[in-house]
Amino acid sequence: MGTEMAEWPIAVANSAARSRLAEDLEIDDDVITTGPIDVMGKITGTLTAPEGLVSATGRIAGQVTALDISVLGTIDGTIAAKSVLLSGSAGFRQISRMRRSPSKLALSSRED
Repeated sequence: MGTEMAEWPIAVANSAARSRLAEDLEIDDDVITTGPIDVMGKITGTLTAPEGLVSATGRIAGQVTALDISVLGTIDGTIAAKSVLLSGSAGFRQISRMRRSPSKLALSSRED
């Protein structure tokens, strides 16, 4: 897993469908989508998406590059994002790189 920042994804198009990675699904490869994605299962590899939600059951072992990412589950890797929302249930290791100032980092104790 490299630490070089990937190219920023483009914003979500109005016509883009939301993808859902189910709880019982594990992907051992890179995931790239042009629409929003909900990760309830496990990704071992990189995730590149304009918008993402890692649910409480979701886990990503690798780099995440997104414009907006909400984390309720676990990310064991690097986050590169414009906006990051970490829930009180989020587990996170490694570093977070943000395109704008760290003031865009939001911490929440809500259970969404």
